[in-house]
Amino acid sequence: MVTRPKPHGDRVLIIDGDPRQRAALAQACRTAGLSVRAVGSMAEVARWPLGEIVVTDVAHLTPLWGRVGAAAVIVLLPRAADSTKAAERGATHWLQPPPPPDVVATMVLALAADARWTAHGSEQPV
Repeated sequence: MVTRPKPHGDRVLIIDGDPRQRAALAQACRTAGLSVRAVGSMAEVARWPLGEIVVTDVAHLTPLWGRVGAAAVIVLLPRAADSTKAAERGATHWLQPPPPPDVVATMVLALAADARWTAHGSEQPV
């Protein structure tokens, strides 16, 4: 049985090679009250995203994120037709770039809340 890692608050790791998009996503997530780490490449990731939500461009999508404990992986996927391949590579959700930054922040907040409910074994409110 696969278990989801316990979430670490509302943390998000953003990996995007486009500095403007990365900055806009990071700012929207911070404004939404999330703790943000934003990097341009995997080499800049100082620690694994255990229990965190990962938002990544397609170039940095890897099954590794799930293996090291990411609670969810949102990939910025240019073509909807590639969503099956993205899921095979570890994506749990996808958005077509460039997504409105506030949409990404809202999705991360919802996923973090879901991870908290699941980690505590509670049923979500209806």
